[in-house]
Amino acid sequence: MKQSNILKNIVMLYGFSIAKIVFPLITLPYLTRVLSVEKYGVVAYVKSIMTYMQLLIDFGFMLSGTKEIVQKKENIKELYNAIGDILIARIILCAVSFLVLLVLTIVLPILRKNFIYTFLTFIPIVMTVFLFDYVFRGLEKMQIISSRFILMKGFSTAVTFFLVKSDADLMVIPILEIIGSSLAIILVYYELKKYKLCICFSGIISAITKLKISAVYFASNIATTVGGALSTVLIGAFMNSSDIAYWSAALQLLNAVLAMYNPIVDGIYPSVIQSHDYRIIKKIAVIFMPLIICGCMIILFCSDWIVTLIYGEEYFNSAMIL
Repeated sequence: MKQSNILKNIVMLYGFSIAKIVFPLITLPYLTRVLSVEKYGVVAYVKSIMTYMQLLIDFGFMLSGTKEIVQKKENIKELYNAIGDILIARIILCAVSFLVLLVLTIVLPILRKNFIYTFLTFIPIVMTVFLFDYVFRGLEKMQIISSRFILMKGFSTAVTFFLVKSDADLMVIPILEIIGSSLAIILVYYELKKYKLCICFSGIISAITKLKISAVYFASNIATTVGGALSTVLIGAFMNSSDIAYWSAALQLLNAVLAMYNPIVDGIYPSVIQSHDYRIIKKIAVIFMPLIICGCMIILFCSDWIVTLIYGEEYFNSAMIL
């Protein structure tokens, strides 16, 4: 793959990541002002739990699936079967995730008290199975991923300002996410038809084989997040809604920064699979490490100002956590 294609992939994925950061940064300050600290704590905590539900449903297929699409895109029949088998595998993961969430809802008071809101928020996570991100990454059609995300989040963000005015409108938030995800799925299936991509199935055994292959990637992903997952569960078990709100506000800002790394990794991944040339990783590290160090220093000395600007003075306690 030419470096121009790598650059194009990274640029398109940065558009995706910027949108991923911008939309929450637009809605979060609004929600912290129209919702009570307690209700915002519910919103933020459930969102944190859903991050791990998403990780379980993805199960490393953003890497293993992308790799398989890259390897099989010249063989149409194998490509179609790969798409279908991974779809079945991820539907199985949705069922497992539902059971895990059910257990967490029984164990954690904050989820148990907001049962309906929790499971409404889970629905858009399940719907991501039908967005086929790994297919478009493998085919290097990154613009499809960016455009459908902007459509999905743009809709829910815009309508949030009109419909969410107080704690009484809490249920509107996940419903808007469901509608936005539905619009994104319609767009994705239009793109699948446009590129004449079909979904075929080899059978349940093949789907289970895909799960076994991707388990290595999942283990790698979960190893870097297991500490955060455990912290999230413990906080929900032992802290009140206000303290959860402060913790979650800081976590949202941290996740926004971490999201800036993803376009680089995802942009070079198909190229590394094909060429096995790892020199570009060293070049990127040399460029970005000084920026990362500067960002850490800014957070260290300006966290009070950053938190107050984004969330308001009520969330000043989040600055030290950040």
